[in-house]
Amino acid sequence: MTARPPGLAANFAARMKRSDRTGIPPDAILCRRRIGIRSRGGFPMMHRGVEYTVTPSAPGVWQWQFRIGDAVLSGKTKTNIRLLAIRRVQLRIDRELKKAAPKGGDRT
Repeated sequence: MTARPPGLAANFAARMKRSDRTGIPPDAILCRRRIGIRSRGGFPMMHRGVEYTVTPSAPGVWQWQFRIGDAVLSGKTKTNIRLLAIRRVQLRIDRELKKAAPKGGDRT
């Protein structure tokens, strides 16, 4: 019988703890690798079920990226404040989700 490497069990336990805290299934936590978002030193964040990254690219310039469906959207925003850059990306995600929502009056 082959023994598992000790890091594998610890990695799984860490994913399960994150899953319990966020309410996100452990498989979804690893989706950054599946969808191809490269964080370039940043770490992925979630907003309304959409994973996104915001990373500094130059002084006062932040680069962002997220994916909705098959479309990967990316861009830059100019601000010296990290939280403002994050908020701008969240607003952009909200706009894109609203555009992608089916049109119709049925809200049940």
